Amino acid sequence: MMSPDRDWVSKNKAQMMSQIRNTVDETVERSMADALFGMVDIFVPARMFFVARAMAVFALIISMVGSGWLASVSASSNSLPGDTLYGVKLATERTKVMVAHATGNNEAVTKYHMASAQKRSKELEQVSEEPARVEVGIKELKKSVELTTESLEKTKQDDPEAAKALAKDITEQTKDISLSLKEVSRETAEKDIDIAKEVLDTKKAVTDTGLDAVELLVEESVEGIGEEDAAMKVLVEEKMEEILLNAEDIKLVAEGVSDAVSTTMNMVEVEETTTTIDVVVEEEQLVEEEVIPEDSMALLEEKVHQVDLSVKEADVVVEELRVLLDANDMVGAVEKAKELQDLSSQTEGALVDMVKDVEDSNEEKMVEVVNDDVVLEDEITSSSTEESL
Repeated sequence: MMSPDRDWVSKNKAQMMSQIRNTVDETVERSMADALFGMVDIFVPARMFFVARAMAVFALIISMVGSGWLASVSASSNSLPGDTLYGVKLATERTKVMVAHATGNNEAVTKYHMASAQKRSKELEQVSEEPARVEVGIKELKKSVELTTESLEKTKQDDPEAAKALAKDITEQTKDISLSLKEVSRETAEKDIDIAKEVLDTKKAVTDTGLDAVELLVEESVEGIGEEDAAMKVLVEEKMEEILLNAEDIKLVAEGVSDAVSTTMNMVEVEETTTTIDVVVEEEQLVEEEVIPEDSMALLEEKVHQVDLSVKEADVVVEELRVLLDANDMVGAVEKAKELQDLSSQTEGALVDMVKDVEDSNEEKMVEVVNDDVVLEDEITSSSTEESL
């Protein structure tokens, strides 16, 4: 009825709407994520939230790296000396040793080192025909054996009873390792004498470790091991028999090598050896060929003599060892076994050197014969050509 002015209505309407917006809260729908973060804000301060996020990122990185490391470890489990992943395999084993060291558990450390030595010996059996791989593996084996001896000594100081239990296991395990190395040395000697000698040196170290373990078992038994510990007595006697059999085996090999060298020397006149070759040319030609240099022959003969002396000396020690075993003097028997082992190792090394000398001499002979044949063939061809002309 009043019919207000349009401009006045519009102006007042705009003013009223502005007042309404200022007095009424705007309703905003929140998502589930907003609600969750709102709860986090209530219980976790902002600073802690940023720290937690950083730790989560770090954990993610570690898990990714760790998964890659586990994959490498799994792939390296069957690797052999010389393989790309062999280093990863060794690093994994050393990690276990480090953990045992950190806890001060010398018994566990000794077991780990001995287990490592066993693994290395099995690996060497698989690569025995590849000297380069054998060289890698034998160094790791020797290191494990040395560490076994050291950790056994520490265990002995901390816990004598635990050391004795370890000594029994080591005595048996070193026997198996020695047998493996014996075969590896024979196969390797056919291709690389120097590496074969390294294998023999390591074999001696393994046997010495076994003898140290036996010594630990009997050192408190001055009167010998009593009947109440029959199992230990059998173990010690088996170790002594192993040393005796090894000495007997080396003796047989030494006799065979000595006979072969003696036969070679008898076929050669050391004072002056010549071979006369008649060639149908304008005049008779004589070709002097030294089958084995005189100095080399004398040196080889001296080595044979030294090996024979070592074998005779070993025979005396063998008899003394058997007497001690019959008297149940295990302490004295272990000492005598060590003496016999040293003699056997020296003889073994000398035999390897003799085989190498004979092979080198035969190679020199073959080269000389081939060269002489070439020269004579050239001379015959030249002479025949001149006669034809």
